[in-house]
Amino acid sequence: MRFTSNLLEIEVSSRKETTVIKLHGVLNTSTREELIRHLEPIRQDPSVREVILNMDGLTHIDSRGLSTLLSFYRQFTEREVGFRLVNVHDYVLKLLQVSNLVNLFEIGPPPENEAVRVQSRREALWQSHAFTTQLIAALGEAVLGLDSDDKILFANPAAERLLGWDEAELLGRTLKETILPGNVPWPPTQGDFEEGPGAPPGDSPVLRCETTAANREGETLEVELVATTIFQSGERIGKVLGIRDLSQRRQAREELRRLATAVDQSAEMILITDPEGVIQYVNPSFERITGYTREEAVGHPVSILKSGVHDAAFFNDLWTTVLAGRVWKGRFTNKRKDGRFYEEEATISPVHDAMGSIINFVAVKRDITEQVMLEQQLRESQKVEAIAQLAGGIAHDFNNLLTTVIGNIQLARTRHGVDIQGYLQRAEQACLRGASLVQQLLLYSRKSASEKEQVNLNLIIREVIALARETIDRRIEIVTDLREELPSVRADPGQLHQVLLNLVVNARDAIEAAAAETQPREGAPGAGRRVLRITIRTDRFQLTEGIQFPDSEATPGEYVVLSVTDTGIGMDSKTQAHLFEPFFTTKEVGKGTGLGLATAYGIIKNHGGWIVVDSERGVGSTFSIYLPSVPSQEPIDEVPESDSALRGGEETILVVDDEASICDLARDTLTSHGYSVLTAADGEEAVELYLREWNRIDLVILDLSMPKMSGREALRKIREMNPEARVIVSSGYLRHATQTEFADCTFVQKPYRLDQLLRGVREALDRELGSRV
Repeated sequence: MRFTSNLLEIEVSSRKETTVIKLHGVLNTSTREELIRHLEPIRQDPSVREVILNMDGLTHIDSRGLSTLLSFYRQFTEREVGFRLVNVHDYVLKLLQVSNLVNLFEIGPPPENEAVRVQSRREALWQSHAFTTQLIAALGEAVLGLDSDDKILFANPAAERLLGWDEAELLGRTLKETILPGNVPWPPTQGDFEEGPGAPPGDSPVLRCETTAANREGETLEVELVATTIFQSGERIGKVLGIRDLSQRRQAREELRRLATAVDQSAEMILITDPEGVIQYVNPSFERITGYTREEAVGHPVSILKSGVHDAAFFNDLWTTVLAGRVWKGRFTNKRKDGRFYEEEATISPVHDAMGSIINFVAVKRDITEQVMLEQQLRESQKVEAIAQLAGGIAHDFNNLLTTVIGNIQLARTRHGVDIQGYLQRAEQACLRGASLVQQLLLYSRKSASEKEQVNLNLIIREVIALARETIDRRIEIVTDLREELPSVRADPGQLHQVLLNLVVNARDAIEAAAAETQPREGAPGAGRRVLRITIRTDRFQLTEGIQFPDSEATPGEYVVLSVTDTGIGMDSKTQAHLFEPFFTTKEVGKGTGLGLATAYGIIKNHGGWIVVDSERGVGSTFSIYLPSVPSQEPIDEVPESDSALRGGEETILVVDDEASICDLARDTLTSHGYSVLTAADGEEAVELYLREWNRIDLVILDLSMPKMSGREALRKIREMNPEARVIVSSGYLRHATQTEFADCTFVQKPYRLDQLLRGVREALDRELGSRV
């Protein structure tokens, strides 16, 4: 029987227990199915004892055709059916030799008495050759089989993918005809190859070289050739050629080189640590900015840069974030090798291995010292602008207070025989209101580095409102709706004062602008009248997954919301789109710089929060500030004054102040309570007096701002004479501004009431030496 297809002709004949199959044409991927279809019935025929494959007419065979023959060889021999190849052409024979399969197919029918031995040999050969064939086909690298004339005998699938040729198209062709460009010599000389390890020079069976190849499209490939010579009976019969594509490796190497160059030349500091924070790599910018060389930094913990400015909570938050596999962003105040501080903005990212474990941390840092200084200057200028905008109200309020004080004192002096306590009480209350206003101004205008601490927003609001109520037009009502048990936030109190006061001032301006637009028309009393109100609220807000975040960088968690709502003129959408841009303002020339809201936006962003604006033209505006909350371990509130009795004593007290009226007031108050009092008008006089009388002086009440010698210098000299001297610092500056510097002194805030002075004196005299008040 004869079966014919386009590429393969199959002729089958049988005699007794032997079947002969003649092949004509090509046995490859497309034609092997035809052969399988005709061999399968023969394989299942139990009467067949031998199959002979006559390959006289076979012109080409590829690796898949060879796999088909191997499969049938195994199936027939396992049934004790002989399977032989006859009339094998040289081309096919070389292919079998290079593939190390020739011995398998040369096995003939075994003698009767050697059946078991031959069967075992057949199994071993089959396993060996089948494994070799499957391994070559499965390799990820390209493999070609060459005969002794360097003609291609087989190509594995990886070679087809790399070179762009089908195996059938490569068979019988030389390398020069297919994959090697014309300028590449072939075959290479022994000197072109790198000899394998352990082989005698010039006699290595495995040789390597790097060269160029070309795919079917003519594109050049950088490759490494590994040639393995195949021997049979001591004769070289061909080669197995491995082709490794070097393009990706060289590209990766080039990318790595560019990355290394970029890291080395980057203006940002780049720092790599292990999971414990021990430095493993720093780039040149790190060396330039910190002063530490690479040798001095590598192998040491990142704490060598620690400045001591940040507390434990700051670093706990950082480590909690990065150890959880998240990216941390923030600002540091770090210390250079020479001890100078610098500001840096850092992004710290964890690096994971294939198993998901953290193996490194990479920190990219930027020196922002100059930027922080400029930001601080801008904030200070905004404070001045806000105070300037309130100046009219402040001056008006102080004039009212002074009028009250002067008028009541004059009445007390002129009303003879009348109880003057009422006049004096009204004068005192006016003075206390003035003192409170001064304290609020000092609180707002303080100059200090940005230092975040646990803050209750309700307290910040009360402090700002105390200033705003005294300075904003009385027609504007200020209403508060503060949530009780509000969580704390980690923030700089001074910066939050600035943001809130800026929003309140803007609300006032918006309300005044709206009031001007709705003035009653002539002849229509009361027409156009509107509510003039600023409402300040606080609340809690839970941001969860699945809802649209108000800010792209916002992370899920609990936030505290502070909102300022006004009944002002409002804004259209176009104005709102530019609201936080620097120098953008809707106010008249000379009434605004356009930096207030831009500064506020930068402050809130630096605190990990954001601002949302809701406004409608003619209705009003609401500015809502969202800040991440922190768990409050204990309620944050003002420390109440001691209620201890105002008892006197017999100790000797030195009062130092350049204002004679204050010295007289303190002397009269203290002597009336049993104390002995010495006075000095400046620091020099105080030091001289203390030098003479130090053995009987029990306490020094010291003003800070004095001519000739300041209170600070006088205190230093007094402590040189007596390290255990008890001192009260009396100052008009804020308590917290001096508390750190004079931590071992008692503090009395000017202007003070007499009961406050007496209480401070008694506390200073009674406390243990070395304790802090």
